[in-house]
Amino acid sequence: MFFTLKEISAACQAYRRREGVSQSRVAIDTGYSVESVSAFEHGRTNNLMIYLWYANRGMNIEEEVRRLRKDNEND
Repeated sequence: MFFTLKEISAACQAYRRREGVSQSRVAIDTGYSVESVSAFEHGRTNNLMIYLWYANRGMNIEEEVRRLRKDNEND
């Protein structure tokens, strides 16, 4: 399955919010700025290190993107 940067970014943001984690926490854990985390979550940058934070916390990208696609179909 192919995912766009926008889908990956939105999935990461949705996952982080559902887990109750702030962008500040992601920034501290990754060593990047909150602005960099925000840019990643809005699809303005494709920072692999930030993405790996989500993956290492157990995010399943296929599941997250499918959830977002389903939600968008219902809107």
